[in-house]
Amino acid sequence: MVSLLVEAFRGTTTCSRGEGEWPPLRGCFMKLVRVKTKEETMRMSLYQSIRVSVAAVVMALALTVIGLGQSPGGPPNSADPTITEPTDVAATAEELSAATAAMHTWVQTKFAVDDPGSHIEGRELVKDTKGQIHGRADQVSRGIKVRGGHLNANIQNGAVVDEFSHGEYIDDADTVDINPKISRGRAVAIVRQLARDEVQKLGGAAKESKEKPDRNLLVSADAGLENASLEIHPGGGKGKRKLSYHVSVKEHSAGGPVQMEAWVDQDGNVLEAYNNAQTGVYNGLGETFYQGWQGLGYGWNYFNVDYWPAYGVWVLNDNSLRIGAYDSYGGTGTYQASVSGCCGPIFGSSSLGNRNSTNADTYWSTVQSYSFMYWVLGRNFVNGAGGPRVYGSVDGLGPLVSARNHYGSSYNNAFWDGEKITLGDGDGVTFRSFATLDIVGHEWTHGLTQYTAGLNYSYESGALNEAFSDILGAMTERYWYGESSNTWKIGEGSYTPATAGDALRRMDAPWLQGQPWHYGSRYTGSGDNGGVHINSGIANFAFYTLSKGWGSSVGAIGADAATQIFYRALRYYMIPSDGFYWARRCTQWAAADLYGYGSYQYNQTVRAWNFVGAP
Repeated sequence: MVSLLVEAFRGTTTCSRGEGEWPPLRGCFMKLVRVKTKEETMRMSLYQSIRVSVAAVVMALALTVIGLGQSPGGPPNSADPTITEPTDVAATAEELSAATAAMHTWVQTKFAVDDPGSHIEGRELVKDTKGQIHGRADQVSRGIKVRGGHLNANIQNGAVVDEFSHGEYIDDADTVDINPKISRGRAVAIVRQLARDEVQKLGGAAKESKEKPDRNLLVSADAGLENASLEIHPGGGKGKRKLSYHVSVKEHSAGGPVQMEAWVDQDGNVLEAYNNAQTGVYNGLGETFYQGWQGLGYGWNYFNVDYWPAYGVWVLNDNSLRIGAYDSYGGTGTYQASVSGCCGPIFGSSSLGNRNSTNADTYWSTVQSYSFMYWVLGRNFVNGAGGPRVYGSVDGLGPLVSARNHYGSSYNNAFWDGEKITLGDGDGVTFRSFATLDIVGHEWTHGLTQYTAGLNYSYESGALNEAFSDILGAMTERYWYGESSNTWKIGEGSYTPATAGDALRRMDAPWLQGQPWHYGSRYTGSGDNGGVHINSGIANFAFYTLSKGWGSSVGAIGADAATQIFYRALRYYMIPSDGFYWARRCTQWAAADLYGYGSYQYNQTVRAWNFVGAP
């Protein structure tokens, strides 16, 4: 799991901060009329008398299954006219076969592997619009995954281009005895205890609020989960590799979720461990807290819900885009976010006092995140196929992309857990609701990273993981509301509500929130999973200077071009263990692909990384 925040090191409590043809039919999207500006909608106050009259209209209009701003060809789009063609295109069976053979030849030559077919397991082989094929593979030994063994190959004209390829291969993994000496159950028990210890460090067992939701609306109790499989661990280096169980245990604490990832060797020793908590269609009306009225002619005129006749309630199930927003009611379970069927599908009242105001934000910001990925990045959401989808819809036709809200009691965080996002309400002092557009976009980008580069959530790769989420979360907000000084602030709507103008992190000035902007000043300790929320400021600032320029040091190429460069690097070139050294090179390769080697955009990418001191 990936969280937006983490308690800062040194023991302080402040944070260091379609389906169908492409492009989707755009005709009905062009009809979207932005009836109110963001500022106007956020100032609106809906009185009860108006609600009653609106409800009658809503009940009638809700019977329209497909309305303005909705198309079977894709999500609604903003006023920004950007349409990026899908970056992935179909490859022939012959091309894929030749690419596989080329990758095997490269592994055999570069890493002196006699039988590549039994030592690498393909994770992805995809062709892009430039005609290049990109292969990702993981190392295996006798069918067992090798931790740290990852490869990324750029294949052109039937051969791997070594200059644009990289990876790590553990060359003595085959010497490890793969007959386990301890049971899977013992390894799980060891890690279960680690998870319990982490729960205690985070304030003990999760606290449930006093709110009592209707148990009929329960989707999932989200109880603790565990999984274990054999892996060969790098151990202490060459000649010291070890067979281990990779164990994952999920729990909940008063301080948020725990997803303990640990590697246990055959003597019961923990080799490595860390908390991976990264941190029917009807037209309805959402009176969101952060973005005002949405749907039925307001805002962007898109807000889809469904009616659940069995219990007489409207629920936040968008069965067109297959997106659902769910409510944890101050606990750790998952319930349908709902309103009574008596008064029409009106979710929220633009007030934090109404729980459905931020439930509406959670849904709508997820739609907006989907739209940004679809139209700007050319990707069908997080996993490339309109998912992942987790919790079921009341239409009985399968699961939905799932976003949970109101998690825990005064929980000061938000997180991606490998399949869905979850948002806290905040304590009202350090944070209020985390259902802002940039935070929601940030969390969904953690999912995007998982399904592409798969950056490990520790040390430099973890800092890059966080930075990509900040960057694309900020660009999601920019796509919908245009560029302003707030574009470069992360979580400004949620952070310290009593203090105007501040933010959790600043991409344009990381030092204002205690982050380094230069690689030479990076945090090198083990706190914060090796500084994932601290050192993210370095890549954030590189992106900012590339977008906006910085005096004579870096020339501006604009945020649109910078976004495409960074996304292409994430999508096609990066591997889980990459740090700043490879981030620099992968973005340079991406810039060369898009704009040409030696182009202005390429040269400024080089200068941006030079400016922040990347190796």
